[in-house]
Amino acid sequence: MGGVCSYWTVVVPTKSPAEAMAEQWLFVLPMGNNFFARLDCIRFHRVWLCLACCLVQFCSGSIYSFTLVSDDLDVFFSGAKSKQCMQALLLGYICLGATAALSGPFLERKAPRVGMAIGTIMVGLGHILAQAGVARKDLHWLIVAYGVAVGIGFGLLLITSLSTVQKWFPDLRGSITGLSVVSFGVGNAVFIKVFAVYVAHNEIHKLFWVTGTATVLILAVCTLIIRTPPSTFTVRGHDTHCIPASRAPSPDLVQDEYLKIGMTFVNYPAVQSQLEGTDGHYFQQVKALSLLQCIFSTDFVCMYVAFAASIMPIVVFIPQAQSLQDLFHVDNMTFMFYTYCTSVHPLSITP
Repeated sequence: MGGVCSYWTVVVPTKSPAEAMAEQWLFVLPMGNNFFARLDCIRFHRVWLCLACCLVQFCSGSIYSFTLVSDDLDVFFSGAKSKQCMQALLLGYICLGATAALSGPFLERKAPRVGMAIGTIMVGLGHILAQAGVARKDLHWLIVAYGVAVGIGFGLLLITSLSTVQKWFPDLRGSITGLSVVSFGVGNAVFIKVFAVYVAHNEIHKLFWVTGTATVLILAVCTLIIRTPPSTFTVRGHDTHCIPASRAPSPDLVQDEYLKIGMTFVNYPAVQSQLEGTDGHYFQQVKALSLLQCIFSTDFVCMYVAFAASIMPIVVFIPQAQSLQDLFHVDNMTFMFYTYCTSVHPLSITP
């Protein structure tokens, strides 16, 4: 039990002078022994990081596009539309959600580059194994590869990119999260179109290595860009928690007195004077909760229910979208618009 409690605390890694100096530039690659390779050509700016996170979300949208080729893969493996390949997508949903839910403290300890690197490797490995499954005509390889490896990989990538971009944009947190999630929906629509081309040309056997290679290359570049802001970062006079820098507690105090023991509401003294009435009473109670207590609180349970309810259209309707397109004779652009809308809206409630 002690191990579980210690895991659900937040440890913010410190940046060495060498790392801080290297991160003034856009492309940075840790090489070990406190050495960071870099390209001294483009200065880092948070707008570049926003673009990288949008590209990560764009690539992650490809996981829902698997629906379009599931029937064709069924025919490829078994000669009939048996719906067995949908097991890969359903397993991918489970692995993606579980990974995103459980990996937060690990990613905070290890910095976003580690999460990006592991996620990219898992996505690449999943596509390689899926391609091997197609070559061997082994359905189980495909289910494990796409359902487990790709699902875990995109779970890590989704949570890493969203949490990082929010740290860099405390002044535009809602807008920047919405932009990232829109990129997810756009990626879903674009990959559906790409998958449709391969299905139309009867080239299923090339699908995974082509899309996998393109996805991994994009994610690898994004891994070099994504990083957390330094402890001294402020924008428009506010820190990463959107607290006025003049009233924010020091990073050392936050780590030692709050995060290290699992407490999360570290800025209550700074905002206490702004809270009145029921808000003040509510936050007085919340400030005493640990991270684990917050996760199991009534507020979080309601959020879980809301998220599960809003994600149901994707789970229920997207697997039937291609059949509905054929039934109602809907053109490809309308089909893409539908999948775009059903992909964006549920994820837009991500806090």
